[in-house]
Amino acid sequence: MSRRTSRATTTDNDDVESSEEESDGDDNNDNSSNAPSLRSIMRSSNKSNGKRTSSQKAFITKNVQEHDQDKIGTGELALIDTGADTCVMGPAFKIISETGCYVDMVGAEPGMIKEDLQLGTGLTLATLSNGEHVILCFNESIINDKSGKSILSVNQMRHHQNEVNEKPKVFGGLQNIVMLDDDELPLTYKHALTWLDISYPTEEDLDKYHIIEVTSDMPWDPNDAGKRPITPMTKKKPPDIEELRPCLGWKPEQVVRKTVDATTQYASNNLCLPMHQHFKAWN
Repeated sequence: MSRRTSRATTTDNDDVESSEEESDGDDNNDNSSNAPSLRSIMRSSNKSNGKRTSSQKAFITKNVQEHDQDKIGTGELALIDTGADTCVMGPAFKIISETGCYVDMVGAEPGMIKEDLQLGTGLTLATLSNGEHVILCFNESIINDKSGKSILSVNQMRHHQNEVNEKPKVFGGLQNIVMLDDDELPLTYKHALTWLDISYPTEEDLDKYHIIEVTSDMPWDPNDAGKRPITPMTKKKPPDIEELRPCLGWKPEQVVRKTVDATTQYASNNLCLPMHQHFKAWN
């Protein structure tokens, strides 16, 4: 058994009081009627010596809460994240296999941690720029389908030769993902973040649409993802010697430990019960 770690964001659920702020007529261009104007924020910020007022907190909390309501049909908006080292599969993914490798998913603060999440392979439905539906296959990704959102690691996708252009069009970017066969996935820019529209695939979808591998099925190690080292958000758990002893004929602990130390490559165990349909990579 092995282990690693990743990133999540939490918000305070305490009630936040909102106060009305003055706004000039030429400052009401925001889509939200409850949003304070830029001038009112500046005025209140000056009055509070740089501290956020209750109205600013309410507006920020409102936008964060709206992220949880960003659903596309039976799916969701998956965050395109340059700060994540491993993809996270949320409720819009159909999990088809597990690797037996467990990870701890951590956030921006030390206390934000979700332990013992397994790596595996999942399928999700997406739409190309030409309107064609495809099934996206994510290997070596964190299974978080019971709760939470999907997060797609930019560098894990790039490691599989995908061209990820997460820069929004409003800033001169392409705002898309171009895969090996030149298929293009359009991205959505919302709340100053870039997202991919995905949804849970039905059995009919799996039979009807072709499958594209987005991440490699080879063991994913963020520390060995390229020539330049990156800051890891996942870490492997050392093998449990006692759990390995039955697998090695109940050899003494010292013998098992030396065997593990001398091991240079581990087998990938893709366990999925009951049996399911297998897919060939689309090239």
